[in-house]
Amino acid sequence: MSVPNIDKYIRNIILSVAVVSSVILFLGLIGGVDPGSIYSILPYILLGAIFFLAQYLMKTLKFYLLCRFYNSGVSFLDALHIRVASELFSLVGFSYLGDEAFRIYILNKKYGVKLHRSGIIGYMEVFSEVIVSLGIVLIGIFLLLIRGLALVIIIPIAISAAIISLINFLIIFRPGMIGGFLKGLIFRFRRFIGRERVESIISSLDGFIDAFNEDMGSLLSNWLFALLVILTVVSAVFGGLSLWILSVGMGYEIGVLYSIIILNFSVVLSTLPITISGSGIFEIVILLLGGSLINGLPWLLPISYRISSYYIPLLVTLIFFLTGVRKYLS
Repeated sequence: MSVPNIDKYIRNIILSVAVVSSVILFLGLIGGVDPGSIYSILPYILLGAIFFLAQYLMKTLKFYLLCRFYNSGVSFLDALHIRVASELFSLVGFSYLGDEAFRIYILNKKYGVKLHRSGIIGYMEVFSEVIVSLGIVLIGIFLLLIRGLALVIIIPIAISAAIISLINFLIIFRPGMIGGFLKGLIFRFRRFIGRERVESIISSLDGFIDAFNEDMGSLLSNWLFALLVILTVVSAVFGGLSLWILSVGMGYEIGVLYSIIILNFSVVLSTLPITISGSGIFEIVILLLGGSLINGLPWLLPISYRISSYYIPLLVTLIFFLTGVRKYLS
């Protein structure tokens, strides 16, 4: 396989960053954010970015442990490079639609890991995040209801969490149902790609689902899954600390627990493919939820958080991607 066209990737990245930046600039304008105020809290932005990037270490550990479980031959340094580089796709695209596919592709093509096992490695990281996010969202809804927060703010988050949880639990416990839906969808295209080709794809899909289901069961019953959940909890704490540090730097004490809850609410909503990298959604959730807890927040907080959690990680992941693309994709 030839090395992908780097220029094409760069153009897509520039376009995505331009879209996200336009949303942030618009929010900054309507919020009356003074660019000079961003400079004044730059140390807090950098410190917040460090805690945000610490999540990548937790994700790398999860990815590496899963690779070891299936004896893929991926070293820790390679796992770090691949895992961080893959985050670029979640920053310039829709959540859960690019970075997992990137890792699955590399494991299958570069390391020869069977496709269904590559899929499990990519998916189990997602599932552990769903488990942890669902728990945090449920705790958050309970605490916010006690504090008398308006239901109009909580209901969209609860609905999003329910949809995401249902889809993931169907994949885990009813893969045949998902497979049946996919086979029915593929069969509709038989006139365009040919009946024999469709039957071949459906037969391969049946084999994939059976192997996926069997290996998934053995992994869920292994101690490794519990460790994945623990590492995901640690990652969620790091994310919350990044927001909390910025709030403290501006003199608005949200609290670490509520910072974790607010960010998980934002993650749940942004998981739905609505906007690129959840742009606009993160900012609005931070303002509405955080502001309701302490009687208002400045627009500067979500804008600053976006700088520490988007632009700085974007630079880091882009460096990892460009320095590893020829090694892992050629």
